Amino acid sequence: MHPLEIERWALRVADQVASRGHAEDSLVELKATWPDPVDAARKIAAHANAARGATVLWIIGIDEEDGVCGATVLEVADWLAAVVGQFDGVYPEMTNVNVALERGTIVALAFNTDRAPYVVRNPRFGQPHGGAIKWEVPWREGSSTRTATRHDLLRLLAPLQPLPDIECLDFRVRVAEEPTDSVLRVHKWYAEGSLYVAPVSGTTVTIPSHRSSVMVREPDAPEDTYFQTLHLYVHDKSESNPVAANHAGATIKNPGMLFFSASLATPASERTYPDGLGCELKLQPVGALVPLRIVVTLRPSKRGNAEVASWSLRG
Repeated sequence: MHPLEIERWALRVADQVASRGHAEDSLVELKATWPDPVDAARKIAAHANAARGATVLWIIGIDEEDGVCGATVLEVADWLAAVVGQFDGVYPEMTNVNVALERGTIVALAFNTDRAPYVVRNPRFGQPHGGAIKWEVPWREGSSTRTATRHDLLRLLAPLQPLPDIECLDFRVRVAEEPTDSVLRVHKWYAEGSLYVAPVSGTTVTIPSHRSSVMVREPDAPEDTYFQTLHLYVHDKSESNPVAANHAGATIKNPGMLFFSASLATPASERTYPDGLGCELKLQPVGALVPLRIVVTLRPSKRGNAEVASWSLRG
């Protein structure tokens, strides 16, 4: 992954944390301070094994509860050498990028995981009561780390669908008050946008609609709001278009444009909508254990007729 892409990813995560959103997931780990190399090696190996080839991002200097605190000054090369020393030869290659923010500089560590499985030593091996286990294949489940099971190892050996490169070109959410047959007023939410999708050369990517979702996160809301069924579609339905879509999903053979839309109805209320709206589009390609996640922060935009709120990627 290019350093600029890593920086953008880290900035998106920092924005999520700033908006009081949950930022840690199957690919992202946040650390307020530099972790102990021995403990970090086991957790990095577990994270990399479970990622199934996707890039894993660790950010030093962000606490999910307290936000950006800044990373302490440390010689990254020395820390990494101590981490690598815990691996059985092969380790996830790392790219580090310093990202300057108002509250301090964070360090983004991107780990390449395409050489799994990763094996680390048992730090208690050979010590009194340390046991006879010298090496371990760790596995990440949720936010915890455990030893991999036979099923986990079989998943590592199964063929993996390479994830395509995807870029969000447009993302809009609007809320309109619409008449209904009942006496209750309803606010109808609409989400829509466009994506540039480029599969790995020689591969075809299939994205089922029922495995995809759109979610919005308001800063003061107690929980996230999920839209109803996501629709994937194209404007050009000719056979020459490398991207095809119908009610079931989309198939991408070569780089092209893919569009999405979703809607949601909520009871109308005299409420104030936020200036910033966190949104996440999740797409789960067939054969991929890790979903494609697009996380954006939308800004207020010009409202149309009957619209009570409107946000867009560019504001």
